[in-house]
Amino acid sequence: MKAPKTLRLDELTQDPRNARIHTVPNLEAIAKSLKRFGAGRSIVLDSEGVVRAGNGTLQAARQAGFEKVMVVEADGKTLIAVRRPDWSSAEATAYAIADNRASELGSWDKEVLQGIFAELAPQDEELRLLDATGFSEQELAAILATAPEAQPEPDGDENGVPATTFVKSCPKCGHQWE
Repeated sequence: MKAPKTLRLDELTQDPRNARIHTVPNLEAIAKSLKRFGAGRSIVLDSEGVVRAGNGTLQAARQAGFEKVMVVEADGKTLIAVRRPDWSSAEATAYAIADNRASELGSWDKEVLQGIFAELAPQDEELRLLDATGFSEQELAAILATAPEAQPEPDGDENGVPATTFVKSCPKCGHQWE
């Protein structure tokens, strides 16, 4: 395993297709916890620095004034734990409650979730990805049953000129728009 390295938070990108909705109370709870207890959990990055788990934590960390993140390269075969020996027993207990409560205050963007599951479903027999998401077979079937049909992208305008779309991204939060 490589030695951990430190990056600036602005070097990370929010997942533009994050299906989790982080409400104002959710982000406030995470930010309050970060301000009071400091960092106590990790976020997960892909190889491009896109946050795949912990988008709310990253957003709240920015709000709470955090500037850096320690990145640990991992192969997925070893758990990564954050040890906080500076906490008292009462602080550790309060943090555990705050962490779980903040999670409850978020919700799902059903349309984004449907789209993601619809894309993963054809690959699922071989990869068994959907089973690992924590949704039951019945929940997945219900979500996929209401997913809109994929629409083909137009090849161009009425004159056959190829359509060109320019996507812009916010360097701080990763939000994208055309």
